[in-house]
Amino acid sequence: MKTYSKLQVIARVGAGLVLLSAALTAWGINITLNDGSNSVTCATSGNATIGANGDITANVTAGASCDLSGGGAPPPPPPPGSFTLSVNKAGTGSGTVTGTGFNCGADCTESYTENTAINVTLTAAASAGSTFSGWSGAGCSGTGTCTVNQTITSNLNVTATFTADAPPPGSCGPVPENVSVVDTGSISGSWPQQTFFPLPHTVTAFKVTVPAGFTGKGNFTATKTSSAQKSKLVVVSTCPGVLEPVGGQSSCVVYSLESSMVRMTGNAGASSYYCKLTPGNTYYVNAVSKTKVNDTAYTCSNGTNCSFFGSRSSPY
Repeated sequence: MKTYSKLQVIARVGAGLVLLSAALTAWGINITLNDGSNSVTCATSGNATIGANGDITANVTAGASCDLSGGGAPPPPPPPGSFTLSVNKAGTGSGTVTGTGFNCGADCTESYTENTAINVTLTAAASAGSTFSGWSGAGCSGTGTCTVNQTITSNLNVTATFTADAPPPGSCGPVPENVSVVDTGSISGSWPQQTFFPLPHTVTAFKVTVPAGFTGKGNFTATKTSSAQKSKLVVVSTCPGVLEPVGGQSSCVVYSLESSMVRMTGNAGASSYYCKLTPGNTYYVNAVSKTKVNDTAYTCSNGTNCSFFGSRSSPY
């Protein structure tokens, strides 16, 4: 007779005992039971019963021994599970990831049976205008290939990060939807007044070309046409709609209530009072209804109160 220590007495009912086992994994064993004072035997009604979770229950009475053998085959083990290896793409750029079973792009997830040993090598390729910045997850790092070599017991995730390349100098990309561009031509010539409406959350960008060898000076003035006092901001930038002044020059930013005038020059030796522009380059004088560069409040409320004349004087 074998003694099975995991079998526990959980209740005494009359002359009998109710016994439960949470650890019996197979039938076909003989078990000697003891409630601590005397041995007990199985009831004459037959073998004990086994539940779906493997627990065994028997009614027994006092006696010498209890034979629980021969109860039949144990329930079959559950089928193996299935887990996935998923590739995620992150960052401001774009690209593809390829490997065994992967073409991501379109196919970014593969399924594997639980406890399968997988050995997958992933390669990232950045699209034009982007750079691959590196791996993370599933033990991968760096910018080389990513190898996932392990026994899979849970879902795994790998992230490939792509970063958009900075535009080359002088390249601004597409013009934002809230920006209207007015081409004023070369700074070396005069430009007649034009009316514009810097409505809330909109920018009028006056394109200015500085000819090669230009060392002259000129002014750009935005003058209010209505009597209502609404603030406005004028910024000389390298891109339309961008309120970042050229080279961080404070002289390239003007904000006031009635008239905003920016003094511009192509002479690198001119006083800091002027916004210094590089001959041969193109700039934008951005006019918008804001009080300051870092102010998010737009103060124009309608076309009448936001009407301005924009003009540039002849160089001098």
